[in-house]
Amino acid sequence: MQHPPPRGRRSFWQWYRAQTRFARIGLGCASIFVALLLCTVALTVYGSTLPPTRAPAPTQAPTHAVVLTTPRPTATPTTTPTRTPTPTPSKVTVPHLGGAITDFIAKYGQPVDHSDPYTYGWFRGNNGDSLRVSTLIDPHHVDEIDVQAVNGDMSNTASASALCTAFNPSDARQLRRVPVTDPSGLDSGFDVVYISSSLAREDTSDQYQDSQQNNVTPGTFDIKYNYMPGTQSIGSCEVLIGDQQEVP
Repeated sequence: MQHPPPRGRRSFWQWYRAQTRFARIGLGCASIFVALLLCTVALTVYGSTLPPTRAPAPTQAPTHAVVLTTPRPTATPTTTPTRTPTPTPSKVTVPHLGGAITDFIAKYGQPVDHSDPYTYGWFRGNNGDSLRVSTLIDPHHVDEIDVQAVNGDMSNTASASALCTAFNPSDARQLRRVPVTDPSGLDSGFDVVYISSSLAREDTSDQYQDSQQNNVTPGTFDIKYNYMPGTQSIGSCEVLIGDQQEVP
């Protein structure tokens, strides 16, 4: 018995054409699905080999500093007490050489002796005037002062100086002290010379002279302390502008 010759192998295309229409559609869809699946797998594998991509840093919105201001408490107005003005004390002028005659009257009262319009005298004891002032240069200002010893008040130099320098201007400065002799050459006392700027404004410059009528520095004055006869106890002192009592 003779066998028929074997059939040759059909190609894939021949096989595909030999399938029914629905089979071919199913095969096409299956092929597409397999292809997509392979592509997905391939992309997944490829993507795993790439370095990781950093996510972009989020954009920060600009920050604005917020300054919190603490409200200041409202000051409560305080009532300032009204100050009572301090009364200005009345000016009291100490009686002094070159000062007003009214200062002497205010302190010692009305003079006991004023028979001479240029001389004022006050009694403080039974031995006569203890204080006498003169206003020969200016009728309103004192240019000479005599202090007499009463009951031994000027028995020593310290007490005499306290009584006589009480009439010095407040800015008086001592310049010198010189002895005074009488015509017979015996000590009759001593003379102390001072200078005062305030006194220089009381009288004109030509009123300041020495015993020879020569002009001296304005503001010069002296105090002559007189010894009682035959002793060195001071019986009186004379305060005078210029330097007229010092004997050269």
